Amino acid sequence: DSPEAQGSLSVYIVGGMVGTIYFGFMASMAAATGLFHPYALGMASGVGAGILMSSAVAALSEVMPAYADQIAAMASASETISGIDGIYMAIFIGVPLCNVLYRKLEPTLGRLTKTGRELAGKN
Repeated sequence: DSPEAQGSLSVYIVGGMVGTIYFGFMASMAAATGLFHPYALGMASGVGAGILMSSAVAALSEVMPAYADQIAAMASASETISGIDGIYMAIFIGVPLCNVLYRKLEPTLGRLTKTGRELAGKN
């Protein structure tokens, strides 16, 4: 019942509802341009959550039914690769970057909070 959990769940639900509509629309519009190969569109479909991938694959399968199986396979492979890559990005780039930014910004931004002002006043 914490505010953090409620906020996280609401972002997940709203993102799933709005994101599926957006991904489906965006995938069908990208396919309609004819600029991209169906395999490339399939790979691009696998960069979000599974629900977003499913909506993009469904839209692409309707636009290009001859490539439906290949699009689904490419999207699944892309989602797996994106998930594995995301873990390493978080470990080797995200966490160190967060630590650097925290060390640089906390002294300045920490004073903007009530607790930070109280601690600054005591020192």
